[in-house]
Amino acid sequence: MGAATRRVQRENVQLRVPETRMSEFCQRKGYGDYYRLQPSRNPRWLQLDDEEILLGYNAEMRGIANYYALATGAKRGLQRLMFMAESSFLKTLANKHKTSATDIASKLRQGRDLAITTRTKEGKPKRYVLFKLRNWKPPQKEEDVDKVPQPEKKLRKSRSSLEQRLKANICESCGKAGGYFEVHHIRKIKDLKGRQEWERVMIARKRKTIILCIECHDLLHAGKLSKRQKKF
Repeated sequence: MGAATRRVQRENVQLRVPETRMSEFCQRKGYGDYYRLQPSRNPRWLQLDDEEILLGYNAEMRGIANYYALATGAKRGLQRLMFMAESSFLKTLANKHKTSATDIASKLRQGRDLAITTRTKEGKPKRYVLFKLRNWKPPQKEEDVDKVPQPEKKLRKSRSSLEQRLKANICESCGKAGGYFEVHHIRKIKDLKGRQEWERVMIARKRKTIILCIECHDLLHAGKLSKRQKKF
């Protein structure tokens, strides 16, 4: 009998943005009801400055966008979640300042952007713009999604600005560089007991925020972050 032959058909495997994951992310971050399009204020941000709240939302929105950057129709698949995040941001600031989300949106509107302008120590204006999908450029290559810089040099530099720390793209617990990061924050520094390493780091640096990779953030909430081995 002659050798059997068969035709192998190659399939185009496409990565998509799953709605169930978007809903889970929306609920976990406290943005509101994803399927009903009912955004809500987020109490976990209320103790921060306005620009820190904006930067926190930006970190989450940009992080999840970059995570699904290679998915087919990524922007379309992320639109509903981004609407929920933006609306939650406005409701959070409205709750903080005892006004309406519409009033906050009107005050922050700068052209097509929502932005907060503050002053530096030198008195110069500093503008913080809320993340928008229309300004986001997804990485074109898979290796660009988790591009790794040199973490050990950046991590050891003093970073007083939350914006600078977010741009460093480094986990302040394990030292991982590149990927998806989140901001963990506490209401008051005095609430920290100093029993775990991440608490001692926040106390020493007098910060109410710490930038974590998603793995470290999950371990922190599970009370197991101190067992994770550092990478630097």
